[in-house]
Amino acid sequence: MAKIIYPECNGETYIYEIIKPSGAKKPIHQGPGGIGRVLKRIKDFNDDTLIGIIDNDNSLPTEFEKYSRIDPEDPSREINSDVQSKSGIKYYKHNSQNSYLIIQEPDLEGWLCKLGKHNNLFPKGSSINTPKKMKAITKQKATLLGRNTEFKKLIKAIELLPESPLKEIKDFIEKI
Repeated sequence: MAKIIYPECNGETYIYEIIKPSGAKKPIHQGPGGIGRVLKRIKDFNDDTLIGIIDNDNSLPTEFEKYSRIDPEDPSREINSDVQSKSGIKYYKHNSQNSYLIIQEPDLEGWLCKLGKHNNLFPKGSSINTPKKMKAITKQKATLLGRNTEFKKLIKAIELLPESPLKEIKDFIEKI
């Protein structure tokens, strides 16, 4: 059974192309539509393991109610906590399908900026050290985003952190 990743935005698509979880196909990003598009897309397929990658921008559609919070260390175990992991990620499983959600808090740009600032990963004079500045480049197609040297260096630096949230996500995808 294949693992298919449906990212909400181009920035997430680029990140998942970089971390390349084993057993996962190349992320499928089909243009704008946000969280609703991702949830609809993974609802329509039952044959594979489907993984939606979304932001928690406080406007989750009603379809989200069909998901339960799970422990990233043991995806078969539900947890009742609303506390996110140290990395700012929450993990969910659909109650009746083999579908999962990985949710960044608050959104991709805010999450990356928080990680960058907390770990001193931004060089002086960074052009992407605020969510607003970063949004300007994450709206580009993933292929163009990968050409932005500063963004690439940030993702690589996050990937190399001792307790990397990107490694946490990759490990989770490989476990399910």
